[in-house]
Amino acid sequence: MDLVVSTPPGSATHFWYPSSSPRFIFPSSAGPLKSSLRSLLSPWQQTLFGFRHAVGRTAIPSLRIDAGLVSVLAKYLEFGAIAVSYGTPGPHNKKTLLLMDHSDHGIAFAKIADRETTRRLLENEACWLQRFAAARREHFSVPRLVALTEFEGLLILIQSSLSGTRPPGHPDLPHAAFLKNLHDQCRRTLPWSETRACANIDQAFESCSGILSRAWADRYSRVKDVLRRELDRPLEVVPAHRDFVPWNAKLVDDELCVFDWEYAAEDYPSAHDVFHYILLPRVLLRAAIKSPDEILKATGRFLGKFGLAEIEKRSLRAQLLAYLLDVSGLYISSWERWKEDRVVECYANLLDQMLEI
Repeated sequence: MDLVVSTPPGSATHFWYPSSSPRFIFPSSAGPLKSSLRSLLSPWQQTLFGFRHAVGRTAIPSLRIDAGLVSVLAKYLEFGAIAVSYGTPGPHNKKTLLLMDHSDHGIAFAKIADRETTRRLLENEACWLQRFAAARREHFSVPRLVALTEFEGLLILIQSSLSGTRPPGHPDLPHAAFLKNLHDQCRRTLPWSETRACANIDQAFESCSGILSRAWADRYSRVKDVLRRELDRPLEVVPAHRDFVPWNAKLVDDELCVFDWEYAAEDYPSAHDVFHYILLPRVLLRAAIKSPDEILKATGRFLGKFGLAEIEKRSLRAQLLAYLLDVSGLYISSWERWKEDRVVECYANLLDQMLEI
């Protein structure tokens, strides 16, 4: 269903942005851009919005939010305005609503799933937020789960918003404190073949076997063999966020607050989230990556703050192989057909370099 409906100017409360290829719906009070709305826009989108508003090219309001949806949201919290992001196109795409108070401060986000794939992601996120709410936590902040509800075939997850600033691009003490507390939620020792990480990798690659190139099928098989050999003894595994990056976190008084728990899972190698935080932003920003050793050294230095056991340090290279395969499988399994993708191509190159050693 449509979240918004066209309406005569006199009763309109929202407008498309940008009007040429709409990805956002903003309330008519949005310009100049309110600070709470910045959480929906990248820095360059914020600059463009400010320019368009300054020269009078912001679209005229011609929309309103579906009244039934507003009524459902109002059952759980009081808000004054709603902004909508249509997200990045793809099979995991979800529309996200920013709910603001009467002073246009963000108070909550509502994610909306309209198909089975995205429903599973929101259900998983709700489970993790419920789990954290019941756990004893220090130096560990996550959104509060407000509600998980249904509306006309849609699953809606409402969670509190987190204020703060974006953390630095390199992990530091707040990241170490956060990850240590996350890992302490459930540490255990398992053979690699019995971990959730191993099962997720196998499931992802089996589900996309029909579109895998011969090179990727061979790469997957070879990495599996290496992991089976190098992780043949029990490995300490911990909960992993699996999308731990600067844009999914806020820094508040030197404490890291982390959101977007859709991909979180138990029983992952302890370095998994650190690899992701260090590597993925560099790949997306097209920064040069000389070799896997560069990532291993940066991760090893950071993990020293955890006081890892020697067995974990010895398995760091194998953990990087597992991480690269896990993220690649997550991407590829979401495709309907093979395509070019910077992350998958870069991770394939790193895997190949490691397999040559």
